Amino acid sequence: MKKKILLIALLILSLVGCSKIKEYKGTPIDKLSFKSTNYMGGMYTTYGFDFNENTINRIKYGPTPGLEEYKTETILFKTFTDEEEKILIDKLYTCGLFKLKDEYKPNDLIIDGGGWVLTIEYSDGSVKTSIGDNAYPEKIFAKAANAFREICGTGIVWEPYYYR
Repeated sequence: MKKKILLIALLILSLVGCSKIKEYKGTPIDKLSFKSTNYMGGMYTTYGFDFNENTINRIKYGPTPGLEEYKTETILFKTFTDEEEKILIDKLYTCGLFKLKDEYKPNDLIIDGGGWVLTIEYSDGSVKTSIGDNAYPEKIFAKAANAFREICGTGIVWEPYYYR
């Protein structure tokens, strides 16, 4: 009986420990962008975070309402505080967004033009880029989407419907 109680207590402690937000102590991040390309590659949306200016720009590229031409539209999507920046970066670090593989590919051949690109620019000039062609790290993106949603009001990254 004591062993069962001890085992349950250890399990609870391990689960609580897993949900703890870790502090990011790596090279400072200057910029982060997430670009999603819609099917057939004809339209895209990019959310660009500038951590020096504390701004998020949304850049959309696609057809005009009459479909005669494509255009790029850039808007200031949101500003944020230094405290919100720290919270967001810590949460994104905790969920593993900064350690993604360089590339994600689906198991089956899918050629529909859908994809994404995550780019992180660090203060030392280094850049981390991760791309996906109809494939992405579902659990990491689901957690990252929740972190983005808290600060930005939208999930930014792709996330499976069942995690929303």
